[in-house]
Amino acid sequence: MLTDVMIKIDNQDFKSLLAGQLSSRGYQIVESLEDTPNVIVVTEEKIDSDRSVEVRFPCRIGEVLDQIEMLNASAYDNVNRTLVLGDDSLIDLHDLSMLEARLINVLADYKGETVDRQVLLKKVWGYQDSIETHTLETNIYRLRRKIEKDPAQPVNLLTKKNGYALLIQN
Repeated sequence: MLTDVMIKIDNQDFKSLLAGQLSSRGYQIVESLEDTPNVIVVTEEKIDSDRSVEVRFPCRIGEVLDQIEMLNASAYDNVNRTLVLGDDSLIDLHDLSMLEARLINVLADYKGETVDRQVLLKKVWGYQDSIETHTLETNIYRLRRKIEKDPAQPVNLLTKKNGYALLIQN
């Protein structure tokens, strides 16, 4: 999980506000890229490092937070596994889009339990609470078309009261 952020900008008000927001979310502000592999850098100038992701200033604080959440969520992108679904069908995550694989991995982590809609929006897309969007429903629809024998009558990816559940074999 990405926890290090370097803020290299002259605007002290923005820098302080951003640092406060990041610290309150458990991120550490670092002074150097040395010995720090996966850093997000907020900067006014181009940096020369292949070990970091750059967000150019001026930017919104939400943009920086979104970028960090997307990087953390991308940890799911490199998972190499095939899932056995509840109806004994196999799904190879390499056959899915990056977002679909991320979504199915987050759902699979809950082992058949209902995952709240807001939790999915945050973990998969990095959205903050109370965002109104149909992104999740659209991606669930697309994912069902790929993993269900009859997407209109799903048996693996279920809609629950406040979220979704993915039935998998242990």
